[in-house]
Amino acid sequence: MFASLLRAGIKTGHIALIDHRGRRQDFGSGVPSVTLRLHDSALKWQLGLNPWLKVGEAYMDGTLTVEQGTLYDFIDIAMKNTRLIARRQDAETVRRVELCAALAASA
Repeated sequence: MFASLLRAGIKTGHIALIDHRGRRQDFGSGVPSVTLRLHDSALKWQLGLNPWLKVGEAYMDGTLTVEQGTLYDFIDIAMKNTRLIARRQDAETVRRVELCAALAASA
């Protein structure tokens, strides 16, 4: 889920994301550039649901590490792409609410 958010939202700067299994995905291009590693399988879902909160928590508890570049580079990329990321996150939230409503109606 976090990967789909990055795919839709990162147009300025480059983020390489390495999941807990070692699989790498690249988003955006140019500089700044960072490489993030997720050390927990659940983290990709948590980051996708609430990246603004979970990035800081995951960084502090060590389940997200910056392997190339700095945390400041990552924040710079996120801030440059905030509107695109927020738009994508809003669309995902609406989709989830609609799905829940459909499931509740069919139950």
